[in-house]
Amino acid sequence: MREPIILALDCDVQMLPWESIPTLRNQEVYRMPSVGSISVMLDRICLYQEQVDKKVAAFRLIDPMDAFFLLNPSRDFSNTQGEFEKWFKDQNFEGRAGSVPTTEELARALKSHDLFLYFDHGCGSQYIPRHEIQKLDNCAAALLMGCSSGTLSLNGCYIPHGTPLSYLLAGSPVVVANLWEVTDKDIDRFAKALLDAWLRARSDIANPSRCNVLLKEFEGMHKRGHKRNSRRVPLKELPETPNDSSKNTFDHRPKIGSFMGQGRKACTLPFLIGASPVCYGVPTGIWRKKDFGDLSSTQVEFEKWFKDQNFEGRAGSVPTTEELATALKSHDLFLYFGHGSGSQYIPRHEIQKLDNCAATLLMGCSSGTLSLNGCYIPQGTPLSYLLAGSPVIVANLWEVTDKDIDRFAKAMLDAWLRARSDIANPSQCNVLLKEFEGMHISGRKGNSKKRVPLKELPETHNDSSKNTFDHRPKIGSFMGQAREACTLPFLIGASPVCYGVPTGIWRKKDL
Repeated sequence: MREPIILALDCDVQMLPWESIPTLRNQEVYRMPSVGSISVMLDRICLYQEQVDKKVAAFRLIDPMDAFFLLNPSRDFSNTQGEFEKWFKDQNFEGRAGSVPTTEELARALKSHDLFLYFDHGCGSQYIPRHEIQKLDNCAAALLMGCSSGTLSLNGCYIPHGTPLSYLLAGSPVVVANLWEVTDKDIDRFAKALLDAWLRARSDIANPSRCNVLLKEFEGMHKRGHKRNSRRVPLKELPETPNDSSKNTFDHRPKIGSFMGQGRKACTLPFLIGASPVCYGVPTGIWRKKDFGDLSSTQVEFEKWFKDQNFEGRAGSVPTTEELATALKSHDLFLYFGHGSGSQYIPRHEIQKLDNCAATLLMGCSSGTLSLNGCYIPQGTPLSYLLAGSPVIVANLWEVTDKDIDRFAKAMLDAWLRARSDIANPSQCNVLLKEFEGMHISGRKGNSKKRVPLKELPETHNDSSKNTFDHRPKIGSFMGQAREACTLPFLIGASPVCYGVPTGIWRKKDL
């Protein structure tokens, strides 16, 4: 199998099924309108992956289980609905069957899922028009199984246009659609074979970080040959090659387009119906969102504790961007336990729109990483919070293990809450301080000093009564304690850092 092929086809030949010629039939082939559009798409994918902290892949990754389906909204394809509805529900896919959604519902689904599945007439533009798709700033991969869903319309000397190009313009990494009309039963066979292959590929994906560790261990093991020639190769002596699998684990993931040949073979008419579906877009890998750690143990660790503290929030469900923006403005502290920096739920540009922002604890992998942009200043989610007015952000410089970073976070939060509970009423502190300063200071009996009347106490620039709040416990003063709570204090414990300025702890009842 050769590397993926991207065809940039002229408008006069783009309607032909080049993917079905013998030399390409079993290859991974994609279509793009031009060479320039390939570069634009790859740049956009890199920017997207920076925002959601998937920095390890050269191409976009999607999870086929994170799917939304629109099945037979016209109610003309009862066989197709009977074939797929129960299967989709068994896979816990979200979606609609036999009913028409609103345009707003489809737009939200395209933005919030990795894969969009459409089974009905045409390309679905009767439910979400092309101009509405193009308004999206991010879009799911799409499987459009209607007749002629991938057809591009010619406009004389102007460039062709069509629904697949609208999806690409909205940021969809790959669109599988039909070049001409198809029969429902045969295209159902194609779609079922393709989806089944994607889900099998997803289930076969091992944890990549574990793969890399095992690969390094294997490379460092004894190389078995003749007994007298066997020796252990130290890890540091292993040669680095351009094809080092540990560096390219994600680049060698199964791709969406690599299963098109299997889907075509499932058709009764593989060179007629099977030749109709083609892939628009760029190579797109398959992954599992649990690859970077299933965080259910983190939810178990913290959910009840947070509720006992009467914290507001969500556990195990996705909030809207507006809900998160409101929370950041109306609370003093925002706690995030998930993948990355949380920019997949509230983008950086939305954070920067806020005129006030809570302090934040971002415990995802690489949540505090700043991206370098050549000669331009670095950028990253912590800086977006600072620009929005957040006084302090605790975030991770690199990837961390969930259990150890949970220990750090628990120790940190516990220290903050203990410090808060130890804070006495500041006005009472000032009175007691004055009384103490006015008392006899005891030494040896002959050297006992006289009582200094309260009104005679000299005022100094360092008068403690004036600086009560300056001596409050600060957010960053407990970082050392929390690092020591980690099993690996110099690896996982070294990852969290504080962005911002010294920020004191107080009780709102103090004033």
